[in-house]
Amino acid sequence: MLEKDEVQMMFTQGINCAMQVFGAIAPRLGLERETAYRIAAAYGGGMGQGGPCGAVCGALMALGLACGNDQPGDMNARKAFFAKQTEFKQEFLQRFPGLSCIEVLGCDLRQAEGKRKMLEENLLETVCTTAVCAAVEIVEEILELD
Repeated sequence: MLEKDEVQMMFTQGINCAMQVFGAIAPRLGLERETAYRIAAAYGGGMGQGGPCGAVCGALMALGLACGNDQPGDMNARKAFFAKQTEFKQEFLQRFPGLSCIEVLGCDLRQAEGKRKMLEENLLETVCTTAVCAAVEIVEEILELD
């Protein structure tokens, strides 16, 4: 589990939301944190365009690493993975208004007004930090990680 203070510090050091979530889980699944960071780097901030929330992307990467199907035709593994993916999304949606960066933040960072709101309301520290912590917590629960 990540602590909010740690998440906030990592944001100031350039470790985005997707990197933090995937980087928190991946080492427990056998992937080095640095490699996880590089894989997830492009997904923070809704892929830099307000798209899918980076915390959600990092979580789905972690679930894929843990239990994604890797053999053609293995429909049972695929079905099991999609069940975990659906479980994550449902739980995240219990806590946040959507799965996109725009929905989670309540503003569009592609627009000047959205950037202003982000800064004035300190959304990185409040909303984004909470989303990162929640995403890690949900994945840990789904995968039964300690």
